[in-house]
Amino acid sequence: MRSWRSRLNMLGNRSFVLATLTLVSAAAMAQFDGPAPLAWRWQQSSPSAPTGAPLVDGNNIFLNLGNRVYSIDRESGNTNWKFPNVQPIDGTFRRSPVLVQGVLVSAGTDRKVYGVNPSNGELKWVYESPSTITGQPLSLGKFVAFPLEGGSFTALDATTGLSVYETPYRSLDGIAGPLTGNGRDSVMFFDNRNKLHSINVSSRRSNWSVPFAIRPTDGTVESAGGYVYTYSANYLVCMNESTGSPKWQVPVSEPMSFSPEVGAGVVVAVSRSGNAYVYSDSGTLKTRTPLALGSVPLAKPTILGKKIAFALTNGSFTIVDAATGAVDWQYYVRPMNEAAKAALNSGSAGAGAPGGAPGGAPGGALGGGIGGGALGGGLGGGQGLGGAQSNNTAAPVVTVPIATQIVLAGSTLLVTAGDSSLLAFDKVTGVDLTSPVVKTLWPSSGEMIAGTNGQEFLFQIDDDTSGVDGKTISVTIGGKPYSYDFGKDGVLIVRVSQAKKNPSIPSGRHDLVVTVSDWLGNKTTHSVSLKVDNALPLVPRIKPATDGQGGPGGAGGLGGGAGGKGG
Repeated sequence: MRSWRSRLNMLGNRSFVLATLTLVSAAAMAQFDGPAPLAWRWQQSSPSAPTGAPLVDGNNIFLNLGNRVYSIDRESGNTNWKFPNVQPIDGTFRRSPVLVQGVLVSAGTDRKVYGVNPSNGELKWVYESPSTITGQPLSLGKFVAFPLEGGSFTALDATTGLSVYETPYRSLDGIAGPLTGNGRDSVMFFDNRNKLHSINVSSRRSNWSVPFAIRPTDGTVESAGGYVYTYSANYLVCMNESTGSPKWQVPVSEPMSFSPEVGAGVVVAVSRSGNAYVYSDSGTLKTRTPLALGSVPLAKPTILGKKIAFALTNGSFTIVDAATGAVDWQYYVRPMNEAAKAALNSGSAGAGAPGGAPGGAPGGALGGGIGGGALGGGLGGGQGLGGAQSNNTAAPVVTVPIATQIVLAGSTLLVTAGDSSLLAFDKVTGVDLTSPVVKTLWPSSGEMIAGTNGQEFLFQIDDDTSGVDGKTISVTIGGKPYSYDFGKDGVLIVRVSQAKKNPSIPSGRHDLVVTVSDWLGNKTTHSVSLKVDNALPLVPRIKPATDGQGGPGGAGGLGGGAGGKGG
């Protein structure tokens, strides 16, 4: 009879029968009753967009941005402090900070780890690493651990910043992907021979190692509630964190991105093509059909109790009901103002393409990939922030890519953006009493036009507070409903076309009425008086800026492939 390790090694070749079990989910899993208004939007000048999600402790938000660490007040959006206060570090902070034993710890590309007082931003200690730090620092009891180049990792005493190892722990077969911590005493990682290891940080001894037939492309693992989740070929696998023994495994129908996200009694898996699958904590598929997200996910999803938030590469995030798959909210992140929009279109770098090749270069300033593991598999940044081409034919940027995984802090939903801003949505501290703004783009007011086949009417619809609810849009001409197209650029296009069952408009005066609401129910009715003379020829209109190609993409993230073209 084969051992359980032998059976796990056969994953990807044939399935095996496992007993089901009920996982212990976080009882205090936060709920979010979205949609919610934009309470504030914080922004700082930075050489790069954030590549690590914000960390929240009480009313304080900690964000690594460029070459500084910031503390931000959750309710007001005001900056509490920044570190360094005067001269920035000679490098950048590329990942999230961690809070260990009352010390805020951040790793820089300058091979240094900084321990900061979270109350005032004063430096407590600095550790100089013997080699490049290649991944996210982890909070493990009184220690902070982080991976180093060359297939090794080390650990520090968080209170003093002193190394607890004489020499870093080195894996003989390297480290293929990021380190994952259990939050207490151990780290997990895949090696280059497809073995998944669990190592006790204090003793440096192996808890267990399990061979896989095929490891996940980016080597990612999720630890939650005493269990470990990962992928092997076309299987989603759940293992006991203490022993490494398998608990269940289920087939998945397509290649997946990131590690599974776990919480509130569900396991969420997202595919590279933009589908999401929800499983129960015993491995039962809860979604009869995949949740089509409409765009490729940029980061791991965030479980918000009974709902799931997805950051997408089209510059939006969407919140989906986990039980029904219904979209409860979708919000497109826009440039902060016209000046910001002009700056983004002046030639900023585009987003990195999805990674996959080993050893990709770090991403660009505003479009670099989200870093993958040490040996590749990083995913590219979001939609490109590329500027106008030299022939001035490129369309302006209409959305700003989301930069990292979405974070829920109490009643506040935090979203990082590629323009170095942080958006906070909150029903308690935010207010939305304004309805969407509708502007007529074509034709000009009072202009005589033809109402024959091919005529178009264009409107710009914007709502920065809670976003435009596209399901509420209706258009009538002379009291008759007309179909329309509404894009992520906020442009509404109504075409007179028999193919769209939009009949020609008789000569005379007619009212064109656009009705739309935002996601919080604030309603706008916009009316335009049309003067139609069908004896006139159609006049070509100037097309508004939509989603053209941006400038060239930045390089992929650490471990990612080369950059693609901005969206």
